[in-house]
Amino acid sequence: GGALAGLFIGNQADRRVGADRAIEITFVRMDGRESMIVQPDNGEAFVPGQEVRLITGGSSSRIAH
Repeated sequence: GGALAGLFIGNQADRRVGADRAIEITFVRMDGRESMIVQPDNGEAFVPGQEVRLITGGSSSRIAH
């Protein structure tokens, strides 16, 4: 999948999705659009204001450093 750099602006919140822990991330894309993604919480820490990558493949997307 492709990668798109974005600026992480939101806070993160733990949520229960079935039996798995998930994280909700709000971010601003490089084109200025605000987006939100919910992904499994793999223990990766995100800090407001840091640059992140939006990784997409098929029908799924995730945020990474």
